[in-house]
Amino acid sequence: AKGTLVIRKLDSVTKEPLAGVEFELTYADGGYVDDANGHLSSLGLYTTAQNGEIRISGVTGTIVARETKTIEGYTIDPATQSQTVQVNPEDTQTLVFYNQPVGGVEIIKVNADDTKERIPNVTFEIRRMDDALVDTVTTDKNGRAFLSLEDGSYYAVEIESAEGFRLDDTPHYFEVEGGKTTTFRAENTPVSAILIHKTDSTTGEGIYGVSFILSDDTNTPIGQYTSDNEGYVLIEGMEAGRYYLRELENEGYVPDTEKKTVYVESGETTEIAWENTPITGQIQVTKTSAD
Repeated sequence: AKGTLVIRKLDSVTKEPLAGVEFELTYADGGYVDDANGHLSSLGLYTTAQNGEIRISGVTGTIVARETKTIEGYTIDPATQSQTVQVNPEDTQTLVFYNQPVGGVEIIKVNADDTKERIPNVTFEIRRMDDALVDTVTTDKNGRAFLSLEDGSYYAVEIESAEGFRLDDTPHYFEVEGGKTTTFRAENTPVSAILIHKTDSTTGEGIYGVSFILSDDTNTPIGQYTSDNEGYVLIEGMEAGRYYLRELENEGYVPDTEKKTVYVESGETTEIAWENTPITGQIQVTKTSAD
């Protein structure tokens, strides 16, 4: 039975875990702890996961862990850059590494409906209090963006949101003091939508030009929308909640005057299939004798 090695990477100030920090792992004889042990590269390179850990099972012997690359906003301390540990059979050893944050701002972007979910690809402008632009930053795969800054007063404003989320252009004001990093969380609300498909009950084909009135849960009209040439109506940018839909007159079809209740879930598209019965005429045939 072999042992397990756990490497933990933490912020030296907040003690929060740091994801995306790279380590090189070698045995005492210089050989790499390679990908035969799992999710490692052939050069013994590992990267800390979202919880700031690297966990390696099935190893024994003397292992040297050396931090090779940190994330933006942090510096590697040469005094603790490398640590050596003896992993014995049926044994678990844990090494803890700390990174010193560099002065600046750290933005953590999260889902407003699930704050544990971080959002990548959100872009912010960082400006001084006189509105002078300092730089733009974009959150990485861990929903984090960092910018080194001198001491002073600043604000950050979101200029581009991630796909599926509503832009929040509320300015976030902050101070950088004493070469420390100021961290704040910003939230994005998922964008929801309603998709209506208006079809002919006889042919199943979409009906063009059907208009609908959308109202909120207080029956206050929000807007009027019309189906396209395939019978679809897409209403985007909705917030989660209850809504009402009412169909207006539809030429050639029996009007459906029933008001429909629609529940919109956060970050989802609510689909509604809505049929209309065509108005049909009658033919009367009179058969007479030729004489």
